[in-house]
Amino acid sequence: MMKLYPHKKTSIFPNPSSNRITFISTEHIKSYVIYDAMGKVVVKNSNSNNQVDISKLKSGMYFLILQSENGSKETLKFVKANG
Repeated sequence: MMKLYPHKKTSIFPNPSSNRITFISTEHIKSYVIYDAMGKVVVKNSNSNNQVDISKLKSGMYFLILQSENGSKETLKFVKANG
């Protein structure tokens, strides 16, 4: 498991991944949005189970924005690998 930033409350793995990423957070996550490197929303979900299917995304770098139930947001970077 890799913490991208020491002050963050969430870990994401595996990274890179070709099919699915999992995140573990100290807070309950209410929703998430994935942006591509150009800032375009590619996935949006309001029902989080801490796993995200990324199999349909093109290879590249993405940003996962998590929103907790208390309204705080956290940004994590991940890489979608060729699968």
